[in-house]
Amino acid sequence: MADERKYFVKMNYRFNLDSMITHIWCLIYDMQDGVIKGKVNLLGKDYDEDGLYDLKDEIGELLSAAMCGKVTGKQYGRIKAISDERNLIRYATCMAKGMSEDKAAYAFFD
Repeated sequence: MADERKYFVKMNYRFNLDSMITHIWCLIYDMQDGVIKGKVNLLGKDYDEDGLYDLKDEIGELLSAAMCGKVTGKQYGRIKAISDERNLIRYATCMAKGMSEDKAAYAFFD
């Protein structure tokens, strides 16, 4: 559709896309080293190593689109879902490392 509405992506969402790519690389390396056996759950779906590569590529394409200008509503929704997941991962990591809940909650400030 030529007249489909387009949206600029907030800087925090772009940051979280980049951060999620790094997180996925860490998961891939952990799978290759045998630290993670089986699949990992991200965004409500189980991924094996090949699936993680595909997800990384998808996020990379979304990040490129977000950096170059406006994105479609469908892309924006996916970007927001990925960003929200990254915030949740960051919060859970902070809590697991013993950070107080009020400080760990800063993970959700967009």
